[in-house]
Amino acid sequence: MSTISTHVLDTARGLPARGIRITLQSSTADHKWEDLAMGSTNADGRIPDLLPKDSKLAAGIYRMRFDVSAYFSEHKTKSFYPYIEVVFELGADGHYHVPLLLSPYGYSTYRGSWNAHFFLARFFTGLAERRCSFLVACVSAR
Repeated sequence: MSTISTHVLDTARGLPARGIRITLQSSTADHKWEDLAMGSTNADGRIPDLLPKDSKLAAGIYRMRFDVSAYFSEHKTKSFYPYIEVVFELGADGHYHVPLLLSPYGYSTYRGSWNAHFFLARFFTGLAERRCSFLVACVSAR
């Protein structure tokens, strides 16, 4: 049995995408989609409680539907995509992280790792802090 999480980042604005409605669905034996969970991204672009805490997903085909039309309308941005559907297959066990990197005319997704994502976010935050300190030191030296 597996767990799942997602994260939406607006690459055009350089910010997490707040307020995107996401629907998690599973493929049925007759090749239709069954809704499992729905939620909207928070200020960090995540849905911490998309599924109840101890929920596990069986191996199979799943889909996340990201309804991005309202998000772009709210930001007065024209977009090519009213929604984005990402279809993927879960294995028997493990954690699956499905991030969406979003812009008005394109998107990218990949199988992420929450732990790796957390590490990269901390790394780049630290890098930005070091760069800022370096720039302050250079300006102060003048």
